Amino acid sequence: MEKRDQSITQLQDSLDRLAGLVTCSKLQILGGEPLLHPSLLDAMRICHASPMSPFVVIKTNGILLHKMEPEFWDLSSKVIVSVYPTTRRILEKRQTFLEDAARKYGTDIEFRYSPRFNHITKPRRTDSSRIVNHVFEKCRFKDFCISISGDRLFRCSISVNAKHTRAPHDEPDSIPITDAHDFEQQVRNFLSSPTPISSCRYCLGSSGAEFEHTTLKLV
Repeated sequence: MEKRDQSITQLQDSLDRLAGLVTCSKLQILGGEPLLHPSLLDAMRICHASPMSPFVVIKTNGILLHKMEPEFWDLSSKVIVSVYPTTRRILEKRQTFLEDAARKYGTDIEFRYSPRFNHITKPRRTDSSRIVNHVFEKCRFKDFCISISGDRLFRCSISVNAKHTRAPHDEPDSIPITDAHDFEQQVRNFLSSPTPISSCRYCLGSSGAEFEHTTLKLV
């Protein structure tokens, strides 16, 4: 996959511009795999200092978690470890060590077992507005995963990656995080909109069928 690291300078600028406009229950750093980011601690410091939320949460596959520095645990309010069938054995061997590290710094840690996934995105556009509206109404992702990627604000984390599959003529699913004089109103209108976004035409939301986790071999 294409390597795309969030710019730390851009993250700082985006959170500064959104401070006072948006508050949230938590600031969650996820990926891809966030522990691979070369400036993860810098990102965590920025999030920790932001008035948008007092809680910084890391969502990770946990493979590199045993290598994290003490400051990582100190800055984390919670660490969510996604445990897959192929990583379960190694993570269970390290679980006591990781729980002790978290406990030492007062960090909550949760191991979430994920033997199955849901089909979410799809390559073909759904033309039926009735189906799109139904998926949108049932979607449990749309209300709790406002996302920042690059210098843009997205209404859901799925649409961040869906921009690579949408047709060029589709409306954008995000707004630029700027210092425009009407930015506050733009944010309010964008986040409170009751209508689906363009990516919903390429998405099954939380209605997609489940399938077993499978490890693919690279050839």
